Amino acid sequence: MAAYDVVETPSAVASHLDDTPETPVKRNRFKEFYFGIPGILTGAAIGIALGVLIQTTTPSEEVVSWIGIPGSLFIRAIKCLVTPLVFCSLLVGMADMLAVGKASRIGWRTALLYITTTIVGACQGLLWVMLFRSSFGNKSKSTD
Repeated sequence: MAAYDVVETPSAVASHLDDTPETPVKRNRFKEFYFGIPGILTGAAIGIALGVLIQTTTPSEEVVSWIGIPGSLFIRAIKCLVTPLVFCSLLVGMADMLAVGKASRIGWRTALLYITTTIVGACQGLLWVMLFRSSFGNKSKSTD
């Protein structure tokens, strides 16, 4: 018996935990609204309204820099969170596939899907930059 035969994958461990009886969960309406679709749509509407308001007025550079801080921190936090999350997800998925023995076929499909989504995401990012470049204006000074 090989050493890796006794190692249980996370999905195998999770199947042992399904035997516990379920207890009723108290629902919190504020959390359901805030973290659900209504909260997301409300936040998007507030963000769009603030963006339009700021775009129509001429705020000072100090106000613009203060408004940019939360957005910059949010993007940095997403970058710090998404990369390890995707890596660990792929790693656990490959470990599960190796345990089942379907790693070759599913692995190639996973790699193809990863490459496809990366290319589509890069093209979409370039498209948005080209579409909205004129909206944000280029305030850098030309050296010509």
